[in-house]
Amino acid sequence: MSSKDAEWSKHKEEVSSLYRKNPLNRVMKHMIAKHGFHRKESEYKKKLKAWGVRKNGTTSAWVFVPREVAKRKLQGKEDYEVLMHGKIYTAKQAEREMARHVTYTTNCALEGELSQSSWAGWG
Repeated sequence: MSSKDAEWSKHKEEVSSLYRKNPLNRVMKHMIAKHGFHRKESEYKKKLKAWGVRKNGTTSAWVFVPREVAKRKLQGKEDYEVLMHGKIYTAKQAEREMARHVTYTTNCALEGELSQSSWAGWG
C-alpha cells in the first residue's frame, strides 16, 4: 500500500461522513484546515466512487421502495421514513424521489401486473 493510499485509508470514515452531509468543496476545505490533507477534486471523486459512497439513491435502489411503502400502508402504518445511503428521507421527500425515479410502468412490472399479452397489438 502506497503512502497516499494509507493516508486516504486514514481519512476514509471522516471524508465519507462529511461528504454525505456537505458539498464536496466544503469537505475539501475542512480536510485541508483540520488535517492539512491537500487533494484534487478529481481524486476525491475517484475515491468516493471506489468506496461506494453516494449522497443519493439510484433508480435501481428507489424502485423497491414503493412496494415496501404499500406493505406498511396495508399494515395500517401510514407514516414512514426511508433510510438510504446514510440519509433519512421523510415521507414527503421519499414520495418526491419515488416520483423522480420510479415510472408507472416500472412499478407495474415489479408487481407483475404487466404481461406480454397486455402489450399485444401495440406498435
